[in-house]
Amino acid sequence: MSPSTQDTVYGLTVGIGFSLFVFCGIPAWVETPPHVRIAAVSPTFWPRIVSIFLALMGFLLAFGGMRRRSLSGLETAPCNAESAPRQRNITPLVTLSVFLAYYLLIDVLGMVLSSVLAMLVMARHYGERNWPMLAFVALALPLTLYAFFVWVAKVPLPLGLFA
Repeated sequence: MSPSTQDTVYGLTVGIGFSLFVFCGIPAWVETPPHVRIAAVSPTFWPRIVSIFLALMGFLLAFGGMRRRSLSGLETAPCNAESAPRQRNITPLVTLSVFLAYYLLIDVLGMVLSSVLAMLVMARHYGERNWPMLAFVALALPLTLYAFFVWVAKVPLPLGLFA
């Protein structure tokens, strides 16, 4: 399969999948309490925003793949297993494993510590080597989000070990 065909297939899959999630999954699986007055703190707000963004990015990827294919005609260099690096083949498994571990560790370690660990593992796997910046982002982002949700939005988050 050529790279432009891969982009088209992956982009359409992601775009359609997240579109379905926005219109079917979120209304079916996420409950909104009737007392929520501010849209930004509604349980459906941020999943909907992120899902719409990811659907748009998927469709843009598909459009780019189709455009690239139409501009260059039929491509002569297919992307086969020998030319693709091994890491590219295990990346989805690593990502899914980190997400599963994150989900299972939230109640044990708490939201902040689980988020820090997940961000560190994912960033290292995807090639980030700047340890000071990695440590700063992995600590600052979960702590900032924790502060917002607990003190501003008044949404309790799991504390795990720190309860």
